[in-house]
Amino acid sequence: MNYLKTILVTFSMLLWVSALIYSCKENGEETEPRFSPTPYVFPNIREFPTALNIPADNPTTVEGIKLGRYLFHDGRLSGRTHRDSLMSCATCHIQAKGFEAGIDHPKFPNGHPVGIPDEEYPEGKPTPHAMMPVVNLVFNHNGYFWNGMIHNSNEQSGSESYEVPPLPEYHMKNIES
Repeated sequence: MNYLKTILVTFSMLLWVSALIYSCKENGEETEPRFSPTPYVFPNIREFPTALNIPADNPTTVEGIKLGRYLFHDGRLSGRTHRDSLMSCATCHIQAKGFEAGIDHPKFPNGHPVGIPDEEYPEGKPTPHAMMPVVNLVFNHNGYFWNGMIHNSNEQSGSESYEVPPLPEYHMKNIES
């Protein structure tokens, strides 16, 4: 029995090592991607703006749009896993209301959203800012957020009020950061 166990362990190790070697880059060069995303073709509509705010290094793709929609509705991004505390972007940015809460939403008085309920805030912690609709942002060249702080000209790293550490990778130049 030990002989069989030794053979299985050895075989498993060989498979693992061969998979590791196969996945490594040759001579330090990047390997070709195995997936080629489908570019999204914007409709040719009369009077539709053509100056779109899309970063050159992050083009719009069919798969990217599908992933974005999925993540927009995925409550696990709130950092919690209990089904009663899941909160997604779509929790507050309601599609039927132009991707905002609307002033008639019972949980968001005057358009001000609340966070996930906890012991201290059973109804959810109120946020200090009004919810902005997330529509037509592809035409926006003046910055994001209510004050336009996410903009190419912003030299700031991080944001104390949004609890983002002042590190270079958290620059406030684009929405991807």
